[in-house]
Amino acid sequence: MTTSEVFLTKLPHVPLESYQHQDDFDDREYDEYTENGDAGRNNAHDVTNADEKDANGKANKPDSDLDNWLHGGSIDSDEYDTDLENDFPPEPDPPIDPTGAFLYRESCHKKGVVPVSYLTRKMGEGNLRMRYHYLGGNGTLPLARALKDNTICEELDLSDNYVEGIGASALAQMLKENMFIVNLNISNNFIKPEGASAFAEMLEANTTLKILSLKGNQLTDSGAKKISEAMKNNMSLSCLDLSSNCFGEEAGIHLAAGIAANIGLNDLDLSWNGIREKGAVAVGKALAKNGSLEILDISWNGFADVGTTALAQSLKMNKSLRVLDISNNRISNKGAIALGHGIGKNKGLETLLVGLNPIGEEGLEAIIKGIAANSTLKLVGFEVRMLLSVLNYNKR
Repeated sequence: MTTSEVFLTKLPHVPLESYQHQDDFDDREYDEYTENGDAGRNNAHDVTNADEKDANGKANKPDSDLDNWLHGGSIDSDEYDTDLENDFPPEPDPPIDPTGAFLYRESCHKKGVVPVSYLTRKMGEGNLRMRYHYLGGNGTLPLARALKDNTICEELDLSDNYVEGIGASALAQMLKENMFIVNLNISNNFIKPEGASAFAEMLEANTTLKILSLKGNQLTDSGAKKISEAMKNNMSLSCLDLSSNCFGEEAGIHLAAGIAANIGLNDLDLSWNGIREKGAVAVGKALAKNGSLEILDISWNGFADVGTTALAQSLKMNKSLRVLDISNNRISNKGAIALGHGIGKNKGLETLLVGLNPIGEEGLEAIIKGIAANSTLKLVGFEVRMLLSVLNYNKR
């Protein structure tokens, strides 16, 4: 028996018709199954649609969070706890810095300037003296930035630091915002016309600064004009030092207009300038209109006889002046005689300094007679040479 024969003998004998009937049964069974499946799906769809409709027959919206999650939509992160907040903590608030020392160091770093350690230690003091440290223009910028927010410093001395125009402009801008500094000394800093313009503009806005020294800054007639305009509008400044500058005749005319209009200035120093002739006459006449000046230093100028005569006429009307320094002004007998007459009719002057002038015996005698007629004068400054001359004159 062959293998195929053995296999065939083991299979049951099924008629061919049976297989055909079985195929027909399977086809009918598949058709019934698919029909039932489609119906089931249709029924399920109907049920789903029914669930999605409300009582009025309107379709309900699917759950938004689930829908967003399934379709990759955005989810409000505020409603969920995440670790992202811990990865990016908020920047800390800057430290409270009433002195501005922290801001000064930070500004120096940004400007590429080495901070002055002395300055960082002293910025917490009410009287900040920073003389002869040679800050320079760029070195002054961080300081000016820091002092904008300083609430402690009231007196600031930056004399002899070569701050120039750029540094002066920064300091002037600072004083427009800082309302605590009342005394500023910026003498001998070569601020020149640029600095004069900046400080004149500052004086138009600042109402708390009381004392300002611009001594020795190479200010010219143009700077005097701008400062004079500020003097007309600023009534809070009480002491102004403009000595040792480059003012000439024109500067005297400009400053005279400011003196006449100002009612707040008590102390004005114009010494060591070149105010003469028409400028000197203008300043002399301005005193007749000014009612606030108590101290006036015009020594080491060129008032001569013409300027002194105008000044003497104003002394007859002025009642506020207490101290007058007119030494070294090339005053001769003519000017001295006029000054003596003015002193005699003045009712407020207490100190008169008139030394280092080429006054002769007649002029000196006129001044002495004026002193005798004045009941308020307490101190008069003469040269010993002048006193000896008048004594010898009286002996003859």
